[in-house]
Amino acid sequence: MLLGLKKRNLRSIPWLRTARSRMQSTVTALLRQDVSMSITKRERWTETDVDGLPNGEHDYFERKSGRLFDDTESLLGKLAKTVSALANTGGGHIVLGVDDDGVPDGVPDGVPSSRGSAPTRDWLEQKLPRLVDYPLADFRMHIVERSTTSRIPAERDVIVIDIGDSALAPHQCAYGGRDARKYTYYYRQAGRSEPAPHFYLELLRQRLVNPTLEAEFVKLLPVKARQISGASFLATRLRFRVRNIDRVAAYKWQVQVKQMSGHPEGACR
Repeated sequence: MLLGLKKRNLRSIPWLRTARSRMQSTVTALLRQDVSMSITKRERWTETDVDGLPNGEHDYFERKSGRLFDDTESLLGKLAKTVSALANTGGGHIVLGVDDDGVPDGVPDGVPSSRGSAPTRDWLEQKLPRLVDYPLADFRMHIVERSTTSRIPAERDVIVIDIGDSALAPHQCAYGGRDARKYTYYYRQAGRSEPAPHFYLELLRQRLVNPTLEAEFVKLLPVKARQISGASFLATRLRFRVRNIDRVAAYKWQVQVKQMSGHPEGACR
């Protein structure tokens, strides 16, 4: 019982369902931005790696069919939306040239440009950073290595874009159109790129205010010993290991021992 309401009745309250959903998606998204759960940019992608991705929609990757390259304006809008969402939700992967069912249809080896035709990978590397604001800096582009019995169509490629856990987040979409809203912040929720609510952006910004340092005592090294007026004094050197376990750089920091067990505060220097 809660305020006279039975448990089964709580589920029927619309605002409570919405609040619960929002909280769950926020907790999941922010947990994925923790160092221990962050997405690592890969050195290489093979066709086996791509085929091994789970079916359906997921928060950490999105498939896009090669058919999108038939309309580059639509392609750039969809990419801008997805890049903003992944960069704001701990990073992930965009798989280009594979449809929603996991069947590779490939992307063309060139894209029309003002100078004729540009290689697809080079074209993407030039376009991608400016699809969001702040410009994206933390990403890596891969042409997938084919298997011996490849399903990727001849003369076409599958490209995977690794989006890192951006230290500049939140990023807003800088490309408008029917597939994306310009000046909108997106995040990943239930395998989709959705406009990020205000409370999520505030949590994301607050998380980037200060670094998080972890200090561990490693060793005590005797330096010298001396007897003065019948009392023994031992000079020692303390060695600590300090790690930054957050994404924000720590430029000015120090370790200060304030008090040792059994000694009054101020007796230890």
